[in-house]
Amino acid sequence: MELGFTKEQQIIRASARDFLKKECLPSMMREMRVDHKGFSSHVWKKMAELGWMGINIPEKYEGTGGDFIDLAILLESMGEVCCPGPFFSTVVLGGMTLLWAGSKSWKKKLLPKLADGRLILSMAWMEPGMGYGSKRMRTKIESRGEDAILTGTKLFVENAHICDVLVKHFQS
Repeated sequence: MELGFTKEQQIIRASARDFLKKECLPSMMREMRVDHKGFSSHVWKKMAELGWMGINIPEKYEGTGGDFIDLAILLESMGEVCCPGPFFSTVVLGGMTLLWAGSKSWKKKLLPKLADGRLILSMAWMEPGMGYGSKRMRTKIESRGEDAILTGTKLFVENAHICDVLVKHFQS
């Protein structure tokens, strides 16, 4: 059994490391500490052009069709240089939840926008006094045309101040 990276994964790893070493310099981290968004839109756009936002999104939703290992390679590379940005909240928390549990219509509407970097997502999960469980969920969601209105309180929503869409866990 082969447990190493495939040639494609080795290329992803090498190119990610090279890109991030050039783009995520310590000086950028100092700048982002005082930036309202906390990330560089310019670097975000370049990452999207490289296909990173859609790395684990199926091709039918305009992603690159990679797998979780491909995504993990990017996350490891980002951690090596301390890459600021909403990648984890967008691709992992929001995107993977949408991919695994979203309706077909929401996937069709949102995943292509996520894959090309036009959409920043976050996951709204935790509520006051309940931890991460869903049995005592109080937040309600109401459909209004193509939009949905969330009423209630969610805590610790990473990148909520910059996201375009909040993915909410709710019991059906």
